[in-house]
Amino acid sequence: MNSNTEQLKFPLHVSEQRKKVHQQGHILLLSNARDYKNYLLSDDAYTKEIEGLLNDLSEVADTDDQARILALLVELDVADPSRIGEPLIDTLKYDLKTKAEGSFEFKPGDKNLAIALLQVLETEDHPASELIETLCREQSEAGIATPFDYRRLTTKFDIDWTTATIEDWLNFFETHSPEELRASVEVGLSFSSTKAQRYSDENEGWLSKLLNGKCANLLDVGGSIGVSSKHLMELLAIDSACVTDYRTEEQLKACFYGEFEKQEGISYVLGEAGDITKNTPNTEQFDLVTVNNVLVHIRDKERALQNILPRVSEGGYLLLTGGYNTNPSRKGFWLFKKENQKFNLVSQDE
Repeated sequence: MNSNTEQLKFPLHVSEQRKKVHQQGHILLLSNARDYKNYLLSDDAYTKEIEGLLNDLSEVADTDDQARILALLVELDVADPSRIGEPLIDTLKYDLKTKAEGSFEFKPGDKNLAIALLQVLETEDHPASELIETLCREQSEAGIATPFDYRRLTTKFDIDWTTATIEDWLNFFETHSPEELRASVEVGLSFSSTKAQRYSDENEGWLSKLLNGKCANLLDVGGSIGVSSKHLMELLAIDSACVTDYRTEEQLKACFYGEFEKQEGISYVLGEAGDITKNTPNTEQFDLVTVNNVLVHIRDKERALQNILPRVSEGGYLLLTGGYNTNPSRKGFWLFKKENQKFNLVSQDE
């Protein structure tokens, strides 16, 4: 990457860490680059680093190099650089604190659950606390980069969620053994919404103006039940789509409260065949490939991207989004056009 002159401005130990990360990839960043991450805490340094990666990407045509750069870009894409590479248990605590102090509730009653769980985690030697830390560790070891869905600990809760008090939840965790709570959790499986994931009105308007009628087919990586793909097909007048997801049809039904229903005009690659960290969806190439709020959940982003990038046709587009509602929250919304085997960022200002 084109960083040699920049490195001369840093202390040697920072420069060496930065060079290793750029050469070896985002996995190194997660575990062994404290000085480099501290350097990024400056807004100016962080912005320049993102710009530098985007420039590097436009100059390489090798898929492995492209995947490494994009994986690092996605790993760095956080609203708060101090949370890059944060351990999952810390991410979970931050998420619970956000729920406890905020007004948004995925399910009515979530706020009291979050408050209770924070108290559990802060109670010394609480059996449920040890279980929660173990589940976060299992999630990480399974290659999943976001905490387990703590709501699955509560599937045996027999009081109406909307009326449950903090005391109700604390009593629940006191009276259920870690073994009983653990039986409800499947690592990597989380409840989800049946609503289409929408971009901002500004971004959707721009995409429509740029791509409407220009893409014959769509690949939506990690697209779950396909409602977001269907929305994008209608927005951009796309004829057909393929959706991949590592979850099976039965698991999708569980995640969406039994409401999984295949969408018309969409083919599905599910389960083991749809695991993007292990398989490429198929040999077909697509005019538009979308990866929405997916890579943030995958620890080895580089490996996933090695399977994704070859599916973008020459002259086609790759859309990556980080997920503003993830934790830590992300800012990235990147549309790349593939030209001469290279990926160039499409600017909304052009």
